[in-house]
Amino acid sequence: MSLDRRECLLHDEDLTDTGVKMEAFSNYSRPSCLLECRARHLFDECGCLPYYFPDFAPVWKKNTTCTLQGLKCIGGKTKQLNALKPEAGDKSSDFIEGADCNCPHDCEETVYSTDMSQADLRPDSLIFERLKKDYKPVKNLVQKIASLETNQTSARNRFLLWRLQDRLKELEGNTSLVHIYFKELGIIKYSKDELYGAMDVIAAFGGIVGLCMGFSLLSAAELIYFFTLRFWLDRQAKKKADQRAQQQSVMPSG
Repeated sequence: MSLDRRECLLHDEDLTDTGVKMEAFSNYSRPSCLLECRARHLFDECGCLPYYFPDFAPVWKKNTTCTLQGLKCIGGKTKQLNALKPEAGDKSSDFIEGADCNCPHDCEETVYSTDMSQADLRPDSLIFERLKKDYKPVKNLVQKIASLETNQTSARNRFLLWRLQDRLKELEGNTSLVHIYFKELGIIKYSKDELYGAMDVIAAFGGIVGLCMGFSLLSAAELIYFFTLRFWLDRQAKKKADQRAQQQSVMPSG
């Protein structure tokens, strides 16, 4: 199907004649197209990009690092960053004038539905022991506490020990453990296809005509026969009858 009919783009499709502008990503996807379009719009407005955006500087050959003035500009453009320009036929003034992005939908895409659940960590959870052994800031804190516990001769050391122990308890209380996993082993696949093709339209038309008028292929053959072959045969028979009548009128009477 042509692009005008399917109204979607394949991941490896040639974008030359589609009007879609993508410079940073090798394969097409609607999220990446919208990301690059919004980044281009924001760079045109403020001359820089936020730190959490991909590094477009090697592709654009321009410095995208923000100065203080650029950060103030981005702070005022937050609503525009999350908006898209309305379609040409929509003249409503209630919409924010966002980026003008030509990003058709993907012909193939994977959509993940998310579920979230949470619970408090148990006090005896092994995550705290792992933090003390593997996470460098907590590991250094535990080592400092251990060294101060062996040397509490001065009031200053006892005060530091109390502060560090309190800090360790605070870290343990604010620690979060995140598990990210697939809920199901398989996925449900949806396929888009043409609803009505040429043969479907012909079949539907024939069914409607047959239902309303009793029309069929045999009726069509009869119409062709009566208006072509039967008409020609009738004319030929009439000519022969006229010729016989003329011959009988000129014959002498006995």
